[in-house]
Amino acid sequence: MDLSAIRQVNGTDQQILLVEVKCFADRKSSTDELYGAIGQYIIYRMMMIELGMTAELYLAIPDDVFTRLFDRIVRKTIEEYQIKLVIIDLEEEEVVRWIE
Repeated sequence: MDLSAIRQVNGTDQQILLVEVKCFADRKSSTDELYGAIGQYIIYRMMMIELGMTAELYLAIPDDVFTRLFDRIVRKTIEEYQIKLVIIDLEEEEVVRWIE
């Protein structure tokens, strides 16, 4: 995992978040990188289940990749496999959107 965080839930409970960050540096191979990122996410999640980990796992991707590559089929895949996303604006270095 590239990032871990703890956030307060209901004022007292803590929730651990794990984030796998993908930057998609090469625009020409973004589709292949997306396929790899989705596969890696699914495998990480299965490993976490096997280890009894209860942390929430997210896949962080740049907002331009989300806009460019997330067509109907990719969105259905994300929904079917319940992949949680964090959409990042790399220039502003901020979270644009959380998708549960």
